[in-house]
Amino acid sequence: VLGTVNKNHVKSRSAAQAGDVICVTGPLGDSLAGLKIILDGEHVFDPEAARLLLDRHLLPEPHLKEGQWLSKMKGVHAMMDVSDGLASDLPHICERSKVGAEVFPSQIPMSAPFKTICQLKSWPAVEYAMAGGEDYVLMCTVAKKDVAKIQSAFKKKFKKDLFAIGRITRQKGIIGLHGQSFQHFDKEIKGEP
Repeated sequence: VLGTVNKNHVKSRSAAQAGDVICVTGPLGDSLAGLKIILDGEHVFDPEAARLLLDRHLLPEPHLKEGQWLSKMKGVHAMMDVSDGLASDLPHICERSKVGAEVFPSQIPMSAPFKTICQLKSWPAVEYAMAGGEDYVLMCTVAKKDVAKIQSAFKKKFKKDLFAIGRITRQKGIIGLHGQSFQHFDKEIKGEP
């Protein structure tokens, strides 16, 4: 895919700064739950929740408009999509920006259908939300002084929250991140034993 971008609106992985607030544009884990429902082939006791999660997996909606809007905000420093899962993608920002991070598991946004299915299936919700890939929400780091203003404007524009889930630290390493990163072509999917 080729294209052009206004250089004033580029938000690279290498621009996170210590003190930034880590935000995401939507709930995490829905696509992984949809994939697990397909792979498990099990009866689900809440078909409505299962259908919503299957749709999130099979018909993902990248947050393109949100990304274009966030790219124009001066308080937004680094940004990328969460296609491989938070457990995989946040380390990319930290490595490129030469910083660390602290994630607050209790603040990870999860949809109601996801929480329902995790409870019914005894799946570890927070771990799945952090590890799951292909949700195609965006993750960005926002200057602490600007985060409340940007969250308020984001909610007014998109009628949904910009969720604060952690902070960027000077000290390298990531605290509070659980789960293994998502693998797009996992052996289970390829049919290997």
